[in-house]
Amino acid sequence: MNCLLIVPPSTVAGSPVFFPMGISLISAALKTAGDVKVVNLNLCLVDDDDQEKVILSIIKDEKIDAVFSGGLIYDYKNIRRIFEIVKNYNPGLITVTGGAVITGDPLVSMDLIGLADYGILGEGERTAVELCRALKAGDSVEKVAGLMIRRDGGYIFTQEREVIKDWSEIPLADYQGFGADDYFRDLKLGRVQAPEGAQPPKIYLISSRGCPFLCTFCHNSQGKIYRARPLDDLFQEIDFRLRTYETGDLKIVDDLLANSKSRLKEFCRRIKSYDFRGWTISLRVPQIDAETAAHLKEAGCGYAILGLESASDKILASMGKHLTLKQTEAALKCLYDVKLRFVGTLIFGDAEETYADARETLDWWAGHPEYYIYLRRTLLYPGSLLYRRAVADGRINPYELIEKMIPPVNVSKMTDEEYARLGREIEAAEFHRVNSLQTHMHPRQAVIECNYGTMRKSLRGQCPYCGAELKDEMYLYRMSAVCPQCRCEMFLPFAGPAAPELIRENLRKILAKYGKFAFWGIGLLFKRFVPEQILEGLNGVYLIDRSERGVYAGQALLPPEAVRDENIKYIVTVPEKSSKSYSSIYRQARSYQVDHITDLYQIQADSFDV
Repeated sequence: MNCLLIVPPSTVAGSPVFFPMGISLISAALKTAGDVKVVNLNLCLVDDDDQEKVILSIIKDEKIDAVFSGGLIYDYKNIRRIFEIVKNYNPGLITVTGGAVITGDPLVSMDLIGLADYGILGEGERTAVELCRALKAGDSVEKVAGLMIRRDGGYIFTQEREVIKDWSEIPLADYQGFGADDYFRDLKLGRVQAPEGAQPPKIYLISSRGCPFLCTFCHNSQGKIYRARPLDDLFQEIDFRLRTYETGDLKIVDDLLANSKSRLKEFCRRIKSYDFRGWTISLRVPQIDAETAAHLKEAGCGYAILGLESASDKILASMGKHLTLKQTEAALKCLYDVKLRFVGTLIFGDAEETYADARETLDWWAGHPEYYIYLRRTLLYPGSLLYRRAVADGRINPYELIEKMIPPVNVSKMTDEEYARLGREIEAAEFHRVNSLQTHMHPRQAVIECNYGTMRKSLRGQCPYCGAELKDEMYLYRMSAVCPQCRCEMFLPFAGPAAPELIRENLRKILAKYGKFAFWGIGLLFKRFVPEQILEGLNGVYLIDRSERGVYAGQALLPPEAVRDENIKYIVTVPEKSSKSYSSIYRQARSYQVDHITDLYQIQADSFDV
């Protein structure tokens, strides 16, 4: 049986910033059972017409019988588009999807994708192979465990599949099939250019599966049973990848490298001999003490990702975190003392959280400028306990929530007014922190000079980790710098608008010709460049953001479909160089018959003309 696996477009074309681990493991498993072809649309032309040509060319030339595509919940529209191409060409071709996009809420997601014949639930290596063998042999697919089957306008769920406990059954990810070989080689030879400021390509590996901690805001599509990968097996793959790609960066992509201090200590002992520029892992706070922090630093850990979630013991208990603020404070101090770079996240909007509880966490965060900690509102990810409760209580329509790409929804004990005010306070606090140059995550004694004519800025200062002198010239809106000595990354303040009045005058030019236009991408960068006063008195300006989060300058943020519905012909984008949304805005805007697309930086120019 000939299978085609397609990675949906989700990153900037030509820049595989995140290797598609899930589907690459399915590919490796299927290659043990039959012929498999792969196309990674992140390494192809991003234009929809070109994607269709690439897909159909492979289907025709290779006589494909089944097409697989999957990913995260945010990928569902691109998966649907892939299956539309397949079914429009030949309705008889088999379509299969899987991953977190399906496992969280299978019925809703299968309906939204619409054209998938089969959905693989949970771990897919065994299920994909057994499905293909059953289809090829003409056997009943209902005997394949872990499967969702579309039939007669409804769905059939087969027997639940047991998790894979023996790591020897899990093959090495299919790096070669998904274009990594070519990308690493071409990058090394200078045939392709990495985006300015981008980190070197990383080796992405999985060290465990499943999570035993049932946090209310989270859904782990690989189950509740934690299974640690044998370290011998993990380091064999590290050796193999290093021999093949000769890169100096490693990222362990799963949520929990180690569920015990002894495993973490042994990992550090073994990786210490490798010459990585830095490696990245995710850890739970209770695993970190002075000893483990020292082991991580000595072993060359460049970046630790921590789930902090709240500074309120009451809310931590409600979330099911099995964590206290005292433990958090002790762990962060240990990492800070050894100068190990880490990042954490605090989330707001738990079911038991009041405005006073949220302020307790926000005030704690403000009192610790030495740490770089993100602030976010809780999102209702399909499959999570908060999501299931909200659906059961009628607080959300799951179809609408996913269609809108899961914007924040108030399921807390705050009033809607308090929840909205908290959102504004979070955004203002983060914006101030990023620009304050007061945290340990910023260069010391920094002097940053901006040149809007050349779109460049210079940085002079000291690395906060090793004290090395920093001298760098970079793109004006780059948001981070990397120390040439210790390879630690530092955040930089945003460069603001060159001349607000000039921007306002150029916006008037657009309105004079087109009558209306839309800003697309209303994030921190946009709000830095376009203060609310710039928009005062300008009629015909629409604010578009796929998250539809809140209000700005007195206007509600609208979904992308508003561009089509309002017949908007002129778009001003906010192109963040590291954002995967940049190319998708162009694709979607073109599909809405937009005449002209410019970016926010161009409208700062004296010579701007519509």
